[in-house]
Amino acid sequence: MKFYFLFIGLAALIFPVLFLADKKITLKKLLKPIIWASATAFVPYSLLTVFFASAGIWVYEDQYLLKIFVSHVPVEHYLLNFALCFSGAMVYSYVNQKFSNNNLQKYSLALSNLLLGVCVAFIFFGHKFSFTLIAFSLMLLILFLVEYVGKLRFMYRFYRSFLLMLVPVIIVFGLLKALHIVIYPYTDALKVATFGGVTENAVLFFAIFLLCIYTYEAVKQKKN
Repeated sequence: MKFYFLFIGLAALIFPVLFLADKKITLKKLLKPIIWASATAFVPYSLLTVFFASAGIWVYEDQYLLKIFVSHVPVEHYLLNFALCFSGAMVYSYVNQKFSNNNLQKYSLALSNLLLGVCVAFIFFGHKFSFTLIAFSLMLLILFLVEYVGKLRFMYRFYRSFLLMLVPVIIVFGLLKALHIVIYPYTDALKVATFGGVTENAVLFFAIFLLCIYTYEAVKQKKN
């Protein structure tokens, strides 16, 4: 029972290995940008995890843990953070090699602007909740910087990969909630449950995943 959280993290980490079965796709040459992107996104993801755990926004059930903590966070959660970042980078790399068509890129800015507006609305109505404020503010900041400050254009490919990543993300957060491994008191978040947990989990992952993919594209471009 105490290995449940560990198994979930390992499953998320092993998940991208399935892509290696496709002999038509070469991921070995892209391991450097994948690792760099995963590590870069892992750092802020884990810092936010430490803050949320320390503030009581995320509460862990000890019976499902190895009880090895680093800054109030079980080691299993650090593993899960890296696994989600690594899996996201692998999914992005695989899908873009498998389906190279990028014709819908011209519509991505309109979608980004819509999401920026959604972020502003949630920040306005949910600013009293720290989890809500942090998650949507981070998404707003990173999305704005990528679209209006950054020079790289990849948002259509990102949105496509994000939709695919929602499947394992829903499963992961759904299991964490269903097994009561991570408990959300809802005192610092809007009482809107979706994506297997509070809405802010999906929003936070969106922001971290976008940072991960921007780093991936930057490293890949520099390499070329």
